[in-house]
Amino acid sequence: MMAMMALVLLTIISCKKDTTTVGSELETYNLPGIMMTLSAISYAESNTSEPIIRQKIDTLLADKGLITKGQWKRVWGPGISPLNVNLAYVAEYATENQSYYALVIRGTRLKSFFDDFEDLNVFEWTHFTYGQADDKVSWGAWDGFNFLLDTKDSKSGQTLQTFLNSIPGDSGVRMFVTGHSQGGSLAQVFAYWLKSPSVFNNKFSVSVLGFAGPSIGNQSFVTNYLNLLSKDESFHMYINSKDVIPRFWSGIPSIISQDVPVYVPSFYRNLADSIQLVLADRGIQYVNMVVADTIGFIPVKDTIAGLPATDSVPYYDHWMGVEHHSNNYLRLLGADTIPF
Repeated sequence: MMAMMALVLLTIISCKKDTTTVGSELETYNLPGIMMTLSAISYAESNTSEPIIRQKIDTLLADKGLITKGQWKRVWGPGISPLNVNLAYVAEYATENQSYYALVIRGTRLKSFFDDFEDLNVFEWTHFTYGQADDKVSWGAWDGFNFLLDTKDSKSGQTLQTFLNSIPGDSGVRMFVTGHSQGGSLAQVFAYWLKSPSVFNNKFSVSVLGFAGPSIGNQSFVTNYLNLLSKDESFHMYINSKDVIPRFWSGIPSIISQDVPVYVPSFYRNLADSIQLVLADRGIQYVNMVVADTIGFIPVKDTIAGLPATDSVPYYDHWMGVEHHSNNYLRLLGADTIPF
């Protein structure tokens, strides 16, 4: 539990919204619920092999009992990085008039040392090559982004960029970018990459619907990305208001001041103070992409399994996991949970 708590506490942070414009075919749907479902599906069989993961993703996408109604099809991936640290896939929703695509990025696998290391690699940052001169992101986000760019679809042999270039159309192709937790964090980097004129020459109309993702860039990164968005594009980050993870790395003090998700034990108070001191000492200040869209929270019980609520690390660990879990995000969004 100590490993889980340090992982979850030291993991990812929050962002927020803009307005979302979608085509008429999707306007009447619960779009956040759909995107969170696609994100939750990315966790399927996450500690197994690529063939098993791919089959499970396809099975869940075909499930008509989910809010996705079996209408989204995997068209690329899953691309899986070495040691299974990062995963992404692309799904398509085709109508008579047009196709919509979703680039789905998996979040952190619990109890994975390498996933945790990438999440926590935030005490140094680096230049974001596809942005402006002053744009910076955490080394962890940069590594995760590049790991996924190097992955290939095991059947077609295509990288993500090769596949995206093969999609018909040269402008206005509708692309959603989504992910939960670490996936919501990396969604910010991939969205900027998709919007970079030097990469796809404005081929895609990009909207982000992320969940529980942390801030991973500086003010320049945020400002320059948002300035690229047209009136038909948007950025939303949906958060459970009692979820610790979306408060990293720019909102760490609020975890203590607002008792998120419950009274913060002394262990985590000291840890949060230490993180703040190190970031300040290195001149690193992370900025949320936008103000987060809050979707409620799971009510915290006074006791759980006989554990006291006051200054109890196990009790706090439990509620961090509850509030952050992908299925609880689905519940809060009015979507069906995923049978993992």
